[in-house]
Amino acid sequence: MLTLACADLAHVLVARGDAQSAADAAALAAAQELALPSAGAAPCEVAAEYATRNAASLESCEPSPESAEVLVEVAVDVGPTLLFGDDRVSHAGARAVFGSG
Repeated sequence: MLTLACADLAHVLVARGDAQSAADAAALAAAQELALPSAGAAPCEVAAEYATRNAASLESCEPSPESAEVLVEVAVDVGPTLLFGDDRVSHAGARAVFGSG
């Protein structure tokens, strides 16, 4: 039983790391889009694209041109676990700030 719990914990920790990586990438991409706009893409559209590329779903995106920052939250499915079922989700958030100095 302890071995199963350890395996599940490892699986959850990997998903947590994946969620944080996806949140970081999404926030940085959105901040870049806010600072240096490309051809017609909104910062949150770019954030959603980067979250999807990292196997996550964008839950919230709050760009703030006034304070030069973007806040994002993402979710990643943990997948099947041995003891806790298949419906676990790991959440993570990130903040990216850009400036001129």
